[in-house]
Amino acid sequence: RNDEPDARARLASLWADMPRDSLERIELSALSMDAVAQLAQRHGRPARDVFAACGGNPFHVTEYLEAGRDGVPRTIQELTVARAARLGPIARRALDCASIFPRQIDEEILRQIADDADHAGVEECLASGMLNARGGALAFRHELARRAINAAMSPLRRRELHAAALKLLKAQGD
Repeated sequence: RNDEPDARARLASLWADMPRDSLERIELSALSMDAVAQLAQRHGRPARDVFAACGGNPFHVTEYLEAGRDGVPRTIQELTVARAARLGPIARRALDCASIFPRQIDEEILRQIADDADHAGVEECLASGMLNARGGALAFRHELARRAINAAMSPLRRRELHAAALKLLKAQGD
């Protein structure tokens, strides 16, 4: 993967040591909506739903379509949870908190729910690529990653986070 900050340095070192005449580097970009539509059509799935769930990530699109259902494919679940396991405890709490909000979450609300006063947890999530900044909001790279993190939590933990979010949002409404 070349989309993780720590991987960039490792890849640069690897490429520097490789003989130039024996390799070809291929960068994979996200699939367009049209490309996803072509793949989704073969599986009888709505292209918009597939694109929304996978964000055009080629691996995720193919895994999602092969799974034949709307849940998170086991391969994506395992890879996403393994990436999240590399985060520190404060960042992991922020990621769990973000996962209870479909689509996006206001950055300040996330910091409050996650009890991340010094911003270290949210910053680590951003630096790792698990969350992306979009204006004043934060979001997972794609919906399947959010669902994978959310599903990895116990039901009790999810209820606790939902209660904390509700309490904070009600207090802000006053």
